[in-house]
Amino acid sequence: MRVATGQARALKVEQKMATLPISIVELQHEISHVHADAERVAESSFWLRVRQKNNLGNQLVHLAASQDRWIATGTEQDFSKYQPEDLARMAPKVDDMVKILRELLRLTSTLDPLTRFAWRRPLRKLAQQVDHIESIAESLHLACDPEATQLLALAAGRIAKK
Repeated sequence: MRVATGQARALKVEQKMATLPISIVELQHEISHVHADAERVAESSFWLRVRQKNNLGNQLVHLAASQDRWIATGTEQDFSKYQPEDLARMAPKVDDMVKILRELLRLTSTLDPLTRFAWRRPLRKLAQQVDHIESIAESLHLACDPEATQLLALAAGRIAKK
């Protein structure tokens, strides 16, 4: 019975998240795809790399736009509607996105200076976004810990009284 209830709740969370312009799973997939392409570019021969760089540059621009939509929608979400267990399932997914994004940025930093200059706008945007996404992950971790949430509320109340 508990398994069925948990599965039903997970399905409801997935349905709520499906109303977002881009879901966590879709964004994870896009991030992983761009990361894999960045690895191929970093490891390939000169002429193949020239052709692949153009494609990867376009992917970086698209990824930055996708993440903008996800961040905007994610920050508008009222996560108090979610059960702590649901938030606990979402948090590791967001942690994984941060990990892959940081590795993607590290990989792109190994490319030649001209390429990094050409991609400076999407790379700068991605660096800002990864910090924002990491703060969302931290918020999710805190929200699924009732004790931490109570301590934060108590601290905020004391600061407000001063």
